Formats: sequence, C-alpha cells, structure tokens
Amino acid sequence: MNLKSYSQIRRTMTISGVSIPAFIHNGMYYKTNLDVFQDGIIDAWGMVDIDFFKQKIQNGWIRATVPNGADLSIFHLSQFTIKNGKWQFDRMSFQQYVLDIIKELNPEQENLYNFYGTDVRLKNNVRYAKNVGTTLPVFEKKRDEYQNDILKGDNKSIFKRIDDHTYYLCRFDIFSDGTIRINDLPNVENLSFAEFKDRAGRDFISEIEEDNKVIIYGLGEMEVERTFWQIGINDIMGDVSDKISLLNKEPDSSAVCIAMYENYIKQPSPQLKEKLKIAYEAIPSHLRMYMFGDMDLRDTPITNIIYNNESNSLS
Repeated sequence: MNLKSYSQIRRTMTISGVSIPAFIHNGMYYKTNLDVFQDGIIDAWGMVDIDFFKQKIQNGWIRATVPNGADLSIFHLSQFTIKNGKWQFDRMSFQQYVLDIIKELNPEQENLYNFYGTDVRLKNNVRYAKNVGTTLPVFEKKRDEYQNDILKGDNKSIFKRIDDHTYYLCRFDIFSDGTIRINDLPNVENLSFAEFKDRAGRDFISEIEEDNKVIIYGLGEMEVERTFWQIGINDIMGDVSDKISLLNKEPDSSAVCIAMYENYIKQPSPQLKEKLKIAYEAIPSHLRMYMFGDMDLRDTPITNIIYNNESNSLS
C-alpha cells in the first residue's frame, strides 16, 4: 500500500490538567511540579502513565516530603538545608491525592493513557522516551464578546512574602502579553509585568534568610537552616523579561549579546567592545554560562574579550 501517494495529515488534541507542587529525589531533593493530566499522564521529569507513576512513588523518585537536614534545590532560585518540616502527605496518601486529581479531571476515567509496561520506544535500534506531547501553562484571555485567545507561557519560581519571616514558595506563569500568574497560593493572583516588577523586592523576593519559614501551598511547610546560593531579584526580573521576549519570538538578552559578539569578531574596535560588555552584563548572571549552549565553553569567549583584553577569544 503506497500511502505516500496521499496527502499526509496529523491530528492534535488538547489535554487539560493541573500542575501541583512536589519533590524529586535524585541524589538531593529538587522542588518541582507534577503536571497531572486528565488522560492519566503525569510529568515528573519525564512523562509516565499511572502504573509508572506508582512505581516512582514506591521507589522514592517522586516525594511529597523532604527530611530535616536535607538540601533542597529550587531551579534558578535558591538552594538551602531545611529544618522543622511539617508535611501534609505520606507516600501513599500523596499517591492517592494525585489519583483523585485525575478522577476529578476525568470522572468517567475514559481514554486513560497506557504505556503497556514500558516508558521507552525502539526506533532503528535506539531507545527513546515515549513522547506524549508538550506541557505548557496556558492563559485564556478575552479577545472580544465572542472569542477568547489562549496564550501559551513559561514559568519560574519566586517567594511571596506573608510577613518578615514567612513566605510562600510559588510557581508563577509568564505569558507573551506580560501577564504574570502567581500560583500555589490560596487565591491565584494575575498581575501585569509592570505590577510584578513594582512589587519585586517587597512582596516577591528571591533571597530568604536562615530561620525563615517557607510554605508550599497544598504540600506543607519548612524552615531554612542554612542557604548555599540564591539568585538576586534583578536577575529574576531579567529572566522574566527574556522569557517574554522569547514567547513573542523576539531575541532575548543572550541572543542580543551573541549578535554583538559576532559583530565584534568580524571587526574589533574599542566601541564595539564596550557595547559587547554592556550587552553581556544585561544578561541575568545565572544564565550567562548557557549562552553558547556549550557547558565546556560557557561564556569564556566573551569574558576573555571584555575582561582579559583578548581581541578574539576563539583564535
């Protein structure tokens, strides 16, 4: 049968879900979100069906608690040792909580995805993780009286102040129109980027102190015993601005800097070197190492030029 003689088509579906806080235990503990979908797929650093989810609960990969004295890493925000943790779930009650979420999203339990015992597929004798779609936060924005636009977004983490010693750890979603949706609160907040920036450093912070209490809504609370590293609030705001640019298919600060670097390499001059320095220092400091996509090279081609007076760092 020669199917290539016909028009090639593809069908897509929208599968709804919710994103809930949890932890991954992979050597140390990592704050993450479990993306739970109505078809039974759960994204926990890789998409799994219900049976594989239960296995990952049992083997301790997915956790609802962090033991006192353990280190907790929050991607591009902070890392600290915890104490005085108080958690709402044990292993089995958290598993049931997630299953109850799927039941609420899909009361009839129809069309639940089944990996049939393997989470990989074989193609040309190479094993690939099964791909069941891409997870994106979405925001429904009213266009007019009859239509809504569905905006796709990105996300980060932030601390929201309750008082001088108590904070919520929130995931916030970022959308192309600058809407910021603060999740993992008793009541979700929708802000403009301008409002978010205005409250940064006051209501929303990225650096907390030892003995502060951190609440993860729906999961529990803990205190900070000691901190290892934290990202400054100005870098967080720069990261958000970059994400908005990318969502609008515009160059972010790293792309602007790389373009300036390429111009400098073609025709070095003191003026372009100064512009390169300004462009480099506009990149959030925690993202500079990723700008070339090479973790061996990192950002050294540029730092060698602007700080070490090398005219062409790749020569």
